[in-house]
Amino acid sequence: MLSSKNKVNSISHKVIYIEMMFNETVLSKATGFFSQFQGQTLFFTNRHNVTGRNNDTGEYLSKNAGVPNKIKFRLPIVKNNESNPEIRIRKGYDEFVLDLYRDEHFEKPIWIEHSNIGQYDVVGILFKAEDYGDLSSLAFDANEGKYQWEVASLISVIGYPFGLSADGFPIWTSGYIASEPNVNYDGKPLFLIDSRTRQGQSGSPVISILKKGQEVEYEGIIYEAPGDIVYLIGIYSGRINSESDLGRVWKLDVIRDIISNGVMRLE
Repeated sequence: MLSSKNKVNSISHKVIYIEMMFNETVLSKATGFFSQFQGQTLFFTNRHNVTGRNNDTGEYLSKNAGVPNKIKFRLPIVKNNESNPEIRIRKGYDEFVLDLYRDEHFEKPIWIEHSNIGQYDVVGILFKAEDYGDLSSLAFDANEGKYQWEVASLISVIGYPFGLSADGFPIWTSGYIASEPNVNYDGKPLFLIDSRTRQGQSGSPVISILKKGQEVEYEGIIYEAPGDIVYLIGIYSGRINSESDLGRVWKLDVIRDIISNGVMRLE
C-alpha cells in the first residue's frame, strides 16, 4: 500500500490495468484509460484486445484461439491528502468485470467503434459512473491543445508491459514521434513512435507534456505554460512488427470521433 507521504504523478492514477477473460480464464493482459470530450466519457482500449484477433489479419491472438467474453479492470480509489491538496492518495481499488457481449452467441458486443467499423484498432466502452463515482479525475481530456507536436517530439507511453506494475502503478516508457504527425501513416489516422514498447501496453495512452515556462505560438499569439500541461495525443496499439521499436499510435481525432459519433454493432 502506498504511503501517504509518497507523492505519485497524477497521471499514473489514470492508467488502468485490464485483463481479457473467457469466463474465469485470463487470456491476455493490457491497458486502458478513460477519455472525456464534450461532456461524454468512455473507457478506451484497442479493438484487438476485446476481439482477441489481430485487427489487420483477423488471426487469433491466443494460441488456443480463445476469444474474450469479459473484461476485468481495477479502478483506483483516490482521495485528496488533507494536509496537502496537491497530493492524491490511493486508498485501494474497486474491481469491475463487464460482459463484452449482450447475447450468449457473442454477436452483439458492448463496445463502441468508429463509424468505419473494424478498420480502426480502437474501441470505447460506456461505463456507468454510478457504479464507481466521479470519473472526471480519471479521464484524459480529448480536446486538442495549442501546442502542435512535431517529428522527434518527446512522448510517453504509459501502461503495463507484460502485465508489470510498480505496486499497481503503470510503467512509463519514453520515446519520440517518428513519423509526421500531421500526415496519416498507411492511409489511416495513425502516426509512428520510436519507443521500446512491449506486449501488455496495447491500449496505453500516449501523452506529451508542455513544460512550465515553455512558449508556444497559437494563432499569432505567444503563450507561456504556467505549469506543466499534459496532453493526450493518441492511443498506442502495438509495434509494426516484432523486430522493430516503431509503434502505431491512433490519433486523438479517432478518440474524439468515437465519443461523438461512434457506433455499436447491433446485428
